[in-house]
Amino acid sequence: MKNKFCPYKKTCRDICYGETPCAFAQAFDGLARKIDRKTVCIDSLRTENAALKARLEQEEHNV
Repeated sequence: MKNKFCPYKKTCRDICYGETPCAFAQAFDGLARKIDRKTVCIDSLRTENAALKARLEQEEHNV
């Protein structure tokens, strides 16, 4: 499976992603994994932030 972020994806040969992937394949696969991890982290922080805002608003109404 070719990585969608690889700059050579249109001219890439199967050897790039075969048993011994090329340096670009490895680099861009690593970047894609890093982006996925950061996206998950950002989503969890947004969820936590929304929960804290809701709790703060609830506490303000109780005062």
